[in-house]
Amino acid sequence: MLGRKRVAAFMLRLIELRGPVGRAELRDLNALPAVHAAYGCATPKAAPRFTCRSSSMPLDMLMASLNSTNLALHAANMSNAIESVDTAKRGSGGKHNQSRAHVCVRRARPKDGRGVLQCLRAAFAPFESSYTPKAFLDTVLTQATLTERMAAMSVWVALDEAGKVIGTLACGSTGDGEGHLRGMAVAPSWQGRGVAEELLRATEDELQRSGCSLVTLDTTAPLERARRFYEKHGFRPTGKVTDLFGMPLAEHAKVLIRR
Repeated sequence: MLGRKRVAAFMLRLIELRGPVGRAELRDLNALPAVHAAYGCATPKAAPRFTCRSSSMPLDMLMASLNSTNLALHAANMSNAIESVDTAKRGSGGKHNQSRAHVCVRRARPKDGRGVLQCLRAAFAPFESSYTPKAFLDTVLTQATLTERMAAMSVWVALDEAGKVIGTLACGSTGDGEGHLRGMAVAPSWQGRGVAEELLRATEDELQRSGCSLVTLDTTAPLERARRFYEKHGFRPTGKVTDLFGMPLAEHAKVLIRR
C-alpha cells in the first residue's frame, strides 16, 4: 500500500514539473481501481483530492494523468530506441550495427567477480579526483563489499564475445513495491553502444517480476552523462538528497511500465 501511495506522490511531482494539467488531457482516460483500493476508496467519488499548483484534482484524475504520463514516457522510450537503430544503420552503411548482437546480459556468477571489479574501476576512474576517497572505494567496491552486494542484491553483467565483463548493474527490492538500482558501470570502450540500455532493461524486468512498480537510484554531481542517461530513460529527481562519505547523493525515481 505504501509503495502505491509513493507512486501517486511521485507522479504528482511529475505533473507539477510539467505544469497545470488540462481537463482535455484527462477527459477520455480511465482511473486505476487498484490505486483507489490502496487509498481505501471504494469508488472514484470517494477519492481524496490533490493540489497541483493552482488547480485541484481527485485521485481518479491524478491516476488518469499517471496513465497519460506512462504512455508519454513509453512513447519517448520507443522514439529513443528507433533513433538508436536509425543511427546504427547510418553508421554501418545502412546495415544494423552488429556490436550489440554480441553482448550477453545475464545474472552475475561468482566467477564474474574479478571482471565486475575491473569494470567498475575502469568506468569510474575518470571521476576519482571528484570523489572523496571513501566514496570512491564504496563505488568501485572491493572483493569483500562485492560479495556482500551479491548476497543482498541481484547483480547483472554484460559480457562480450570473449566472455569479458563489459558492464554491470545491481538491483534489489526494498519492500512496499519499490526497487533500487546500484553500481551501473560500462567499460569505456563500450559506452554509447547500447550496453547500459540492455542492463537497465534486464534489471527493470526483474524488479517488475518481483512486484515492484517504482524504482529508484542515486547519482552524484560528477556523473553528468549518467544523469542524462537516466533522465532519457524515464527517471526524474525526487528532491531527496543523502550523503555518501561527504558527497551528495541525489535520488531519482521511475514508475515501471509493463512491457
